[in-house]
Amino acid sequence: MKQVFLKKQKISARFNCVFPNNTPLKLHVYNAQTMVEHPEKEGLLLPVKESDFRDVATHNEKSVNTGGTSLLGYVTADYADLKKAFGKPLDGDGYKVDAEWELEFPDGKVATIYNWKDGKAYCGSSGTPKTKITDWHVGGNEVEVVNRVKAILTKL
Repeated sequence: MKQVFLKKQKISARFNCVFPNNTPLKLHVYNAQTMVEHPEKEGLLLPVKESDFRDVATHNEKSVNTGGTSLLGYVTADYADLKKAFGKPLDGDGYKVDAEWELEFPDGKVATIYNWKDGKAYCGSSGTPKTKITDWHVGGNEVEVVNRVKAILTKL
């Protein structure tokens, strides 16, 4: 990956991510500004607005309608960081999911963060305890919510 500069300020963090359809996403953090590299236009950086995630509500504050959502991407994060960012998770379905967070952004877009078939619910005693899971699925109706979740986690 080439070095990118914005207003002569070096990148302070850079993350490579892949969506389920194998579309790469490059997330850049310039000082306090989070930028997303456009997946189809190399070098084009788009700001992730603070307002996109400043007032995110979770299932802990309100009922979040996640009907019709599906897998859009992935995030690597510690359980403790997810809990710090989004509060206590839901318990999951007791079958394929051990922990799940439901989020609603101010513009009404929703996201879900959950483990899938790697915890004790699905794998039994050989499954990973939910507090040790680091690979999480991100669901929603629009790929943009994956960027927002990643941006929130980079601010921790």
